[in-house]
Amino acid sequence: MNDSILLSVIVPVYNTEKFLDKCIMSILMQTGINLELILIDDCSTDNSMNICQKYAKIDKRIIYHRFRENLGVSMARNFGIEESKGKYITFVDSDDYVDTNAYWKILKKVKNFEMIMFDMVDINCYSEKKVNKYDFIKENTNILKNKLNPDELFSIAGSVCRNIYLNRIIKENNLKFSVDIKLSEDRIFNLKYISYINKFVYIAEPLYFRMLTPDSTIHKYKKNMIDEMITSNLLLKDTVLKYWGIKYIQPYNYVFCLGYISCVRNILRQENKDSFFVKFRLINNFLNDTHVEETFSNCVEYSRFDIYRKKKIILIIMIEKLELFLMQKHYKYVDLVFGKMLSILYKL
Repeated sequence: MNDSILLSVIVPVYNTEKFLDKCIMSILMQTGINLELILIDDCSTDNSMNICQKYAKIDKRIIYHRFRENLGVSMARNFGIEESKGKYITFVDSDDYVDTNAYWKILKKVKNFEMIMFDMVDINCYSEKKVNKYDFIKENTNILKNKLNPDELFSIAGSVCRNIYLNRIIKENNLKFSVDIKLSEDRIFNLKYISYINKFVYIAEPLYFRMLTPDSTIHKYKKNMIDEMITSNLLLKDTVLKYWGIKYIQPYNYVFCLGYISCVRNILRQENKDSFFVKFRLINNFLNDTHVEETFSNCVEYSRFDIYRKKKIILIIMIEKLELFLMQKHYKYVDLVFGKMLSILYKL
């Protein structure tokens, strides 16, 4: 590490030419702080490489590296960690941006910390209107790790982009992002990191802006979703049990159930051209998976999951097809009529 560099900002880049200029400029325009910007191009096929190279030529604070093949965001972040020289580390996704002087605002308030967390805002990339704001608490405060209850830990251990980490802790404990999964990488990294610290500082101010494409995850069929979901959930479960203990697992069981419901919904998407009988058999086999069965059994307090525990597949198909229909329609009358129908089906 270089004592003169206070903050390393790690940005994995992959095919985000529409947003990349704004992302890079939001970081380079930070004043009052000595930082380095590490751009890791994950073998982009659009104009992202040229954009990165343009900025790297004019600003010596930028370290640019391009992978020869697409290795994924976790590998890119791990490379950035290895290259980082700053006392602190933070992460930015290449289609997002940070507030004007966000890091200076944070670092002038807090000295010698183990982790800082701040608020994140979701922005509709088309309208640029705020969609969601993620604020854990309403005021600046210090939070003791040992005082976190399971729900609080679940709430804070999400995106790594809303945190600033102490580089020393990451490297001394050889913390890496899991490269074998495509879901929950951030959460697993945070669960490990927080287990090694005593407390962290929360800044109740929206400083990170995440650009969302509303249709990106709603209307796409993912062929390998079941395998990806089960693999990620098993690793996340193992991480919670190893680093935090069994009393912290309950909030994750609920989210695992929602994830498995989304797998069923994914099977039923129109883009999946399998026959009804193939889909029926796939859903049946999925719900009979040992881990999936156990997960739903651990959430008996949620009546919504009863039909999945009891494997009422025809009813499940009716409900999830209706859910998919409602996701694609945004009319008040449609939501009212079919929403009532949905509540009746759940009661069955």
